[in-house]
Amino acid sequence: VFPTLADFASLEVPNFTDGRSLREIMNGKGKGRPAIGYRNDMATIRNDRFRMILHPDHVELYDHKSEALETKNVASENPDVVSALTEALEQRRTK
Repeated sequence: VFPTLADFASLEVPNFTDGRSLREIMNGKGKGRPAIGYRNDMATIRNDRFRMILHPDHVELYDHKSEALETKNVASENPDVVSALTEALEQRRTK
C-alpha cells in the first residue's frame, strides 16, 4: 500500500519498502501481475485465466475461462502453461 500512496502523493519511495505502486492499474493503464501464495510445502499462482497449485508430488491447473472452473484438473493438457507458471513462481521466490 505504501508505494501506491507515495506515488499518488508524488513522494519518493524509500528503498526499505516492499511492493510497487498500483497507480497505473487503478487508473486502468497498467497490467497486474499474477497473484501468488504459499502454504507449508505448496505454492499457488493465479493469472487472468489459470490457477495452478504446485504440490511436492503433483500439480493442479484449473482454467477459469472454462465451465468446469476448479472441478477439472487440466495440467496434463496444458504443459506449456504449467511450465510458464512454474517459472513465474521460481522467479518470484528468488527476488
